[in-house]
Amino acid sequence: MALWWWTQHLLLGRLIARLPLLPGALLTATALTALSLTARLYLPRALDRALADYGPVGSVFAALSWLIVVCVTGTVAVTAGAVLAQEPFLARHLGSPPPRRGAPRPGP
Repeated sequence: MALWWWTQHLLLGRLIARLPLLPGALLTATALTALSLTARLYLPRALDRALADYGPVGSVFAALSWLIVVCVTGTVAVTAGAVLAQEPFLARHLGSPPPRRGAPRPGP
């Protein structure tokens, strides 16, 4: 959880305080931990099946597919954490910046 908390803070250029990033870190750590436990059951069989069906390139397809699942899971978890941090109840306790809903966008 600490790694995901620090990563968000670093990637956002330290523009947002650390406490509002906590929901995203918790969700990401939970989701990726569950995914890693699932990988122990699913990935060996998927790699064996892909290797049998497509040869050596099949294992590459299976590994890349799993990496895509991991990346999508992390992205969705961080995004859901950002949305949760802006909910009124959590925003009061975390000190989240107010959402910019309805704010005019700068145009060209």
